Amino acid sequence: DLYDELRGQYYLHMFAVGQPDLNWDNPEVVKAVQGVIDFWVGKGIDGFRIDVVDLIAKDIPTGLKGFGPRLHEYIHAMFGRDNTAHLFTVGESVVKDIEEMSNRIEVRIDRDGVVKINGMGDFPQITSYLTDRGMIRK
Repeated sequence: DLYDELRGQYYLHMFAVGQPDLNWDNPEVVKAVQGVIDFWVGKGIDGFRIDVVDLIAKDIPTGLKGFGPRLHEYIHAMFGRDNTAHLFTVGESVVKDIEEMSNRIEVRIDRDGVVKINGMGDFPQITSYLTDRGMIRK
């Protein structure tokens, strides 16, 4: 954590000092991010790539800096809304272990019968995992 003299507050940054982490527990932050996404959706984009998406969900008091218990809630807040559900979104994450990755996959069928896969890992790992379990065909 760093102290910002101007604001008189500490802030968390996991990367560059000038790049504070967003507080996803703050509803105003979620609303602001939705506004940015909605701006680009209004421009006609077809999807997003979210860098280190697993790090948006933290539980700092317990030392958990990624894959927090509210991760899928935050992802749904961005891309589970009526105006964003059609987007192709890639969330980059650092998961190298297949067992750890398998714990990060959420597969569900939406109201239109479309299979939605929220997963963390790389595409060959996810494809192999889902194929081996009969969830997708090659």
